[in-house]
Amino acid sequence: PVTLTISGGVAPFKAYSGNPSVIPVTQNVTGNSLVFTANSVAADTSVPITIQDSAGQTFIVPVTVRVDSTTPLAVLPT
Repeated sequence: PVTLTISGGVAPFKAYSGNPSVIPVTQNVTGNSLVFTANSVAADTSVPITIQDSAGQTFIVPVTVRVDSTTPLAVLPT
C-alpha cells in the first residue's frame, strides 16, 4: 500500500483518481492520510490523484504505477 499524507488545507478532504481502474481510491479521506493499493499494469502508467479540501482547494499528486517485475525471466529451448 501507498500512503499520501495531506498537510494544510481545510478538512475534511476528498480524493479522486484520474484512472480508477489502476488506482482505486475512496472519495472520502479519513483524517489527513490517503492509503491505496494500485492494480497491476502492463506498462508504467501515470495516474493523477486529486485531493480537494472542504474549501474547494485542489492539489494534484502525480503517481506513477510501475510494472511488477517480480516475475522471473524464463527461456525455453525450441
